[in-house]
Amino acid sequence: MKGVWLHYASLGGCLSEYELDAYINEAFSLSDGEHDMLAEAINELIDMRPSPPRALFSSEPAFADVERLAPDDF
Repeated sequence: MKGVWLHYASLGGCLSEYELDAYINEAFSLSDGEHDMLAEAINELIDMRPSPPRALFSSEPAFADVERLAPDDF
């Protein structure tokens, strides 16, 4: 939570960490502008995360390099 607040504050958000926690727990309301700034901060943090691995389709060239798994492997 602190990371979200720090990023939000670095974008110019004016809520305290306590107010942000209260908002997330539905005990505090935000103006549209503050909500949008918080959404921007969260979206930027999400964008910084690595993409999750994806299952390959059989038509993809890299598929031929993948070791075949048997149904029992799951």
